[in-house]
Amino acid sequence: MDDYDWKKGVRILMKRSVVTGIPELLEARYLSRFIRVCVLISCLGGFLYYTISFLLRYWTYPTVMDVVVEYPDVVEIPAVTVCTYNGISANLFCYLYPELCSPIKNYTEFCTQYFYFCDKNYEYDSNITIPAISPYDLPDLSRLDYKDLGVRPEDLIESCELVHPASGSIICAKETKWVAVFDSMGLPNNCYALNSLIGNVSMKPYTTASKSYVTLKIKTEVSDTFYTSTPSAIQISVHNPRNYVNPFKKGISIKPCYNYNLFISKTMNDLLPYPYSTNCTDYLELWKARGGHGPLSQTQCREECLLNVSLNESNCADPFYVSYPNTAKICHHPASSSKFFKKLSFSFFSREDIQVAIEEYASLLSMKIKDGRQECTSVITLAFNRMEIKTFAYYPKYQSVELFGYIGGYLGVSLGISLLAVSDLLESFFLIIKTIRAAVRKRRTKKQDMIKKIHSCYHADSRGNFRLKIY
Repeated sequence: MDDYDWKKGVRILMKRSVVTGIPELLEARYLSRFIRVCVLISCLGGFLYYTISFLLRYWTYPTVMDVVVEYPDVVEIPAVTVCTYNGISANLFCYLYPELCSPIKNYTEFCTQYFYFCDKNYEYDSNITIPAISPYDLPDLSRLDYKDLGVRPEDLIESCELVHPASGSIICAKETKWVAVFDSMGLPNNCYALNSLIGNVSMKPYTTASKSYVTLKIKTEVSDTFYTSTPSAIQISVHNPRNYVNPFKKGISIKPCYNYNLFISKTMNDLLPYPYSTNCTDYLELWKARGGHGPLSQTQCREECLLNVSLNESNCADPFYVSYPNTAKICHHPASSSKFFKKLSFSFFSREDIQVAIEEYASLLSMKIKDGRQECTSVITLAFNRMEIKTFAYYPKYQSVELFGYIGGYLGVSLGISLLAVSDLLESFFLIIKTIRAAVRKRRTKKQDMIKKIHSCYHADSRGNFRLKIY
């Protein structure tokens, strides 16, 4: 009777179900019921397949990208970092360290061993002192001492003016910041940044009208070179004012006696944080937390990691592997590159890139003769009238509120029910399970009561055997 009661209760619940096909399933005959059960199982399997496939796709957190192009009337003024290719004055160095220069050091042997430091067309004169050492053999001096051996800002930058067509010009070279880098020859080099916000957390980039332009005059005649193969050029980089930049890593070369028009544009990537695939980290906040210092791009992060590994392993900076600006002691031996890269791991993050379109033209007006020597001043114009800001904005492909919409759609297509009917379905499952559990519990209790009655009819004798009680 109990079996009948709980089975009858389950049938009543299923007949009242709002799920399409369930009430009809109970009324159908054997063949029809079998077919309906197969169809129901197929639909349920399809629903589970589509739902699980969607959830697996959803949990990869895919993104979509939107591109926005703007032509602003007001623009941020970028920073400019300038370097000469000659990191150390050869005459001053040989005056202080004659034992490291020719003729005391054999220049011919040096060029045989380090041919890339020597110009093959250079005619060596034994009466001229020339440095004959590699960067690894430089004296053990601090970077501040090497700063005194290199170029000064007044030797490199003649003037800088921000010109507005309506309000006139403003001097923009009142303050230059020293940026210590290693150049393409591996020598410590003095670079100088204009309009830099390094160390100024509270300051925002300066802005100006897009019709304005910056005129930068640079002394571009390179002389007194440390190595005979040193290029006669200036290296310049236009970048985010909050960035440390090594122009030898990311920059353009300025030829002596040439003038340049640089048309600035900007590309911005608005990425998403973890767990999305773009895995963006807010490096601007980290930059502020470090007092206005640190990397703001993936490349710079990698370069700073190389510097940190070099410092941890050798307590010095390898001039050929480390390109991140630093004032660390110079290594006197090559570092193990494989050891460097095994310790590095990177993720993607937001960045802002500044692009430069270059117009180059020669000008005899930039050339003059002083003390019998040719001098050149290159005029570099940074123009903003073609400023284009291209933003790549990433958004989640699936919003969290869309999750119910997709699953509800699968429910409707596969099982013919709505999300409203899901509550009834869950209630039915709950009541069915509850009814079955109650029936199982009742049967277990009845069985235990029967065992107790049987035991009460027997007693154990002295040998432990059960005997039927006779009253």
